[in-house]
Amino acid sequence: LDSVGRGRPRGAGVVLGVIEMGKGVPPARRWSPLGSLLAVAVGFVLAALVWVNVVGLVRERASQAQVDLYRHQTARLYSIETGPQSRSRWTARRSLVESENWDEERGRCGDEAETCSLTFRLPPQPVWDSSRFVNRTAGILDITSPQTGEVDAGFVCVLADVVLREDHWITSAEPLIDTHPDPIKPGASFDLVHHMDFFFCEVGTSTTRRYSLDDPYVCSHDAFVQNSLPLNVKGRVRKFLEMTIPELHPSCIFGAVYDRGGAALSLPQDLGILVGPSTARAREIVLQAHYLAPLGFSEAYSPVWDSSGYKITLRRVRPRDSAAGQGKHAVGLLALNDYGLNYPKGRSRHTHSYLIEEAALRDSLKGDFADFGGEVQPVAVHLHGHSLTKRIWIDHLRVGAKVGEFGRIQSYDAHSEDQSFFFLPPQDASRPLRSGDSLRVNCEVDTSSAGRDVFYGVSHFTEMCSAVVAYKNHNPANPSNYVRTANILSTCTDISRCFSAGKGKEEQGGARGG
Repeated sequence: LDSVGRGRPRGAGVVLGVIEMGKGVPPARRWSPLGSLLAVAVGFVLAALVWVNVVGLVRERASQAQVDLYRHQTARLYSIETGPQSRSRWTARRSLVESENWDEERGRCGDEAETCSLTFRLPPQPVWDSSRFVNRTAGILDITSPQTGEVDAGFVCVLADVVLREDHWITSAEPLIDTHPDPIKPGASFDLVHHMDFFFCEVGTSTTRRYSLDDPYVCSHDAFVQNSLPLNVKGRVRKFLEMTIPELHPSCIFGAVYDRGGAALSLPQDLGILVGPSTARAREIVLQAHYLAPLGFSEAYSPVWDSSGYKITLRRVRPRDSAAGQGKHAVGLLALNDYGLNYPKGRSRHTHSYLIEEAALRDSLKGDFADFGGEVQPVAVHLHGHSLTKRIWIDHLRVGAKVGEFGRIQSYDAHSEDQSFFFLPPQDASRPLRSGDSLRVNCEVDTSSAGRDVFYGVSHFTEMCSAVVAYKNHNPANPSNYVRTANILSTCTDISRCFSAGKGKEEQGGARGG
């Protein structure tokens, strides 16, 4: 490495040195032709290894240069006072928006009341197979179920059409899900949104050309979130693969979440999710929807246009509130997931568990642990599985021993209010998660009705075992949080499910995709 830029890489000297070792040696000790070839081969191997490291170093430096350029450009394009120069520079589709007491010019709640609301809806989405054209419009469903072979799912991402020029607390987030008449069950209705998530993003997400939120692959794979390896990839393999993952800017983190059947998230008076100019990663907002059509949709249902959305209630951050003792605690969110689920078929009771180790938590929450004495306080959780999941809970481990739980649903019912955030009981809401602790997520499933093994996915007859933990003792202005893994800590129990080649669109998905 120390010879970079001095005429030839260090590896070239190794090769020449090996070749020259045979010169000047007495005839009796001179190497045989086979030995010389072997020495040359070893030299070339060593040179290749050095060259890989040199290339990695150069790529790392190039990536850092891109990051520095991004920061310089966005510093000129954005400021707390002016925001983006023009929406005409936005590089992705944006939501429809309705507002109450919102001052668009000032980018903040109006003066008529202490709070305001913004409703973001998707522009009408054509929910049918992407290979089918209706009035010259292709549908958005492009993911094939690995179990049924039917195209039944798709993803859509849009920019929330808002410019935040002052800090605000999000105090509630209410899903607004369209329903449609069910042709199979007269008088009944059905919905198409399986989940809808907010992502909070760095400044520049609306104008970046590094990726396109309009691209279905980018949207479904959360390619606008900092990419990371599964936590159970370790050792030298991890260090080598991490060299190939560039730092992503602008990027987003996981935010408010809705899953089918879930209720609105309403935070108590002393809690709020901070968004706005003072935050490191919540200057802009992206809305992502995962559509999942009913079974037999292409044969029995007519094409549908859907315009579901989210309504958020905001409160301006005012210095006088803190002075009067009415300030709020900022809430952080941490998503836990296992992309490598592999449930065996024919089991009436199968328990799956995965560990989020202390090193991963310490790395993701580095800033918060530093700012709040080495501990954060979970206050609420959202537990998520599909129809085969019957029980979910999170174990809290300290020095390897269980000291309590952060949420449990003993009789879990998918597609119901069990998909909602719920606040922890006092004994759990007062026990901190400390630097050095770990978490273990557990899901009990019934696969007795499954005709084949069940894997992670976003289509019918697939499963998930995930959780979102809301916690206080969070500093959203600290850039040391969520650096290498965003705020999504994921593992992959069956590593072949995450790294095998040749995956089709039935394997698509990001933070909560497949």
